[in-house]
Amino acid sequence: MLLYEYIYILRSDLSVNQVENIHKRVTSIIESYQGKIHNMQSWGLRNLAYKIKKNKKAQYFIFNIEASFDAIKELQRVISNNENVLRQMVLKVEKFDENNMLIESKREEYKKKERKPVENEVNNSEENSSISVS
Repeated sequence: MLLYEYIYILRSDLSVNQVENIHKRVTSIIESYQGKIHNMQSWGLRNLAYKIKKNKKAQYFIFNIEASFDAIKELQRVISNNENVLRQMVLKVEKFDENNMLIESKREEYKKKERKPVENEVNNSEENSSISVS
């Protein structure tokens, strides 16, 4: 079995049930070929760089899949016929990177970042202004 990262983007106006049905379809295809999905993450609703099929936003999803080439070929064939899928991409990888979810890690870093209170900035500027140059 080979290792793949499978990414696809869906229309932004899909209901939760429609998204779950697409995920179930992906899972059933992979499992029918004795493959395994190691991880699935949603990158959420994001702006597209350009319009794709009249859509300005889309929902991004990434799967870490261990499967045969035939399973991936069938997955691409079936998903490409779904009108709700705007784009898809398959990458063959040597191993799954546990920290490959760059967007998620950036969100976590931003949340953990401690912001300085505004009062400190005001106090610092007052201290700097009291220094006189002769």
